[in-house]
Amino acid sequence: MRNVFIITILILLVLPLASAQKTMPILAIKATDDFNETGSIARIFLDKQPGSGRVFIDTIPISKADTQMSTRLANRIACDITKNSCEHKDFFYTIRAGSSIIGGPSASAAAAIITVADIDNLEINEGVSITGTINSGNIIGPVGGLPEKIRAAKAANLTTVLIPKGESIVPQENETINLTILGDELGINVIEVGTLEEALLYVTGKDYRKEEKQVRISADYTSTMRDLSELLCDRTAALTRDVSKDSLENWTDRELTINFTRWGKEAYQDKLYYSAASYCFGANVRLNTHLMENNGLSSADMQLYVDELKKETARALLDIKSKDIQTITDLQTYMIVNERYQEAIESLQEIKFENGTVPYYLIAYSEERLRSGDAWAEFFGSPGTEFSIDEQALHDSCLTKIDEADEIYQYINLLFPSQFTDLREEYSRAYSSYERGDYAICLFKASKVKARSNVMMTSFGVRSENINTILDLKLDVAEQHIAEQTASGKFPIVGYSYLEYARSLQQNDPYSAMLYAEYALELSNLDLYFKQPSGFTFYYDYRDSMMFIAGILFGFAFASTIYLARELRKKKKSKRRKKY
Repeated sequence: MRNVFIITILILLVLPLASAQKTMPILAIKATDDFNETGSIARIFLDKQPGSGRVFIDTIPISKADTQMSTRLANRIACDITKNSCEHKDFFYTIRAGSSIIGGPSASAAAAIITVADIDNLEINEGVSITGTINSGNIIGPVGGLPEKIRAAKAANLTTVLIPKGESIVPQENETINLTILGDELGINVIEVGTLEEALLYVTGKDYRKEEKQVRISADYTSTMRDLSELLCDRTAALTRDVSKDSLENWTDRELTINFTRWGKEAYQDKLYYSAASYCFGANVRLNTHLMENNGLSSADMQLYVDELKKETARALLDIKSKDIQTITDLQTYMIVNERYQEAIESLQEIKFENGTVPYYLIAYSEERLRSGDAWAEFFGSPGTEFSIDEQALHDSCLTKIDEADEIYQYINLLFPSQFTDLREEYSRAYSSYERGDYAICLFKASKVKARSNVMMTSFGVRSENINTILDLKLDVAEQHIAEQTASGKFPIVGYSYLEYARSLQQNDPYSAMLYAEYALELSNLDLYFKQPSGFTFYYDYRDSMMFIAGILFGFAFASTIYLARELRKKKKSKRRKKY
């Protein structure tokens, strides 16, 4: 009896550590020998155990692209959306399919949903499935093979398929397919969703959408960026005055320079200071090039000038590497200042004086990039929430972002083999930064590569008439994300600057606006990769804690019942002895 009692107590203490396995159906594409796309249904499972925040994925069977990094990103986003510390849990994802399926990030939205459902103990509607990537800002990104996936959903008796926003009409051979109409014909609700929060409402019934906030623009940012734009635009005015009117007649860049100057003035008047600075920078490069071409200096004189620029840039680069990075603002300032100095150095190294020719544009570009970096350096030391941004944290965030960028690039390369070598070159430059130990620049460059990859995926998956719809979504999400950041004392200066610039480009150049909107999304959530300093770590999981307490109470009650029963039997035996 005593042994049974001990075993029972141990079981009751261990029982709360186990949790029910979450699962949901996902839509996939079969890997076939004849390269024809066929829809397939798979299932994703999630187990969660005490651990150290690790993410594991087991896929049987699966082929081609790996899904490890997209699952890690999905996990990180899910932990963030639930405001839950996942550092003390290990997550085990399993994908099971009846046949070999093509991998990639298209299951990452489902991975994020199942993670949120597990953390917050929500029921999953088994009649609903989703296909889509999960991107920065919790945006559901485009995927391929949608008609085939919807037909597979019908065969599996699903009732609702969630697809990325802007993908309801897809080209196929010489026609287009309206997926909503296809769904109606098959008896399936096909619904476009833009964000993870929208998708969660359909799958779990819980509304994670937040009340819209206004971006609290830092007074320090406004003041410093205004000064920066004034510095660059005043330089535009000064260079313009120095240009001889006689030399303008046959100047090929004259009209574009005039436009840049005008756009800079208009942006400044509208208080779009980053946009004003960007336009004035473009004008300055062209004006400075024109002045150098007409100043009559010899190659020897220009060589001396280039040598001085090299020394000045090297000193500036050495100076910023000694800066103490404590806030996200400091980190982003270091990124953008370092980028400008590095670009100046790279341009200066490309300069060659051959056959009496002088590369005036490269010299002018290098000088203006140096001046731009000097202006941005004024943001160092701006107030903000402090984070543990030490070398190890930068190292880890750099590797994580590189893997995220590479995973999306590999997926694009799977769909369009060997078409985007420039992306691979950018990725290589990010990795070179890692090898040099410049982890902050690695993080910056990898974030940009990932953003470009996301834009390319969006461009391929969305018809041109829907680009503005997707652009509006990205801009709105980026703005809300930045609003949440600023409300908590974090001001992502680069993310906000790119958002502003994207809005200024939206009407005349939506594709460039899309790129800068994606930059804004990628560079507005860097706090996900860093921890706030704390003297100790306190972990609290409401569900696990309640289960543990319930187990203890139940075990105590069970033990008390056994004890009372034994005492009652003793009393009865004692009474019988007295009676006889």
